[in-house]
Amino acid sequence: MSADRTVPGLEPLRAALLARAQADAQDVRADASRQAADRLAAAQRQAEEILVAARARGADDAQVLVRSRRADARRAARGVVLGARALAQEELRRRAADAVRAQLADPVTRGRLVAQLQARLGPGTVVHDAPDGGLLAASPGRRAIDASVGALVAAALAELDLEGLWDAS
Repeated sequence: MSADRTVPGLEPLRAALLARAQADAQDVRADASRQAADRLAAAQRQAEEILVAARARGADDAQVLVRSRRADARRAARGVVLGARALAQEELRRRAADAVRAQLADPVTRGRLVAQLQARLGPGTVVHDAPDGGLLAASPGRRAIDASVGALVAAALAELDLEGLWDAS
């Protein structure tokens, strides 16, 4: 089935989901940035402690060791940042899915979505519940629209610049 990104009449739902997703992403990004900064600071402190000890043993040995430890610290910090991003994106998807399910629990919103799906696919359209709480619609002509929670969330998040959230200051 193919996901239809734009369902007229659901713009308020889409806008609310996007606004919520952006706010949630900003919160999660701020938490992840703080954690990464704390870990990076700890790694840099450890590298500085190693530098002091290495100077006592000799300047040449210290240079090699410090470069190695700093590179290790940078790699470790990068791993922490990437892990935090992955967790943040998964949390954002989970929160967005919860928000979509909550919206679709409203009979009026769900009814509007059913009507939109039937209008788009035409007479004889069959609409049924998707396993994740959304809707799936198919017409006798084999056209289909996936309005499952997963598809709706994926479509909404695809419109966000998630990578740009990490670069925002």
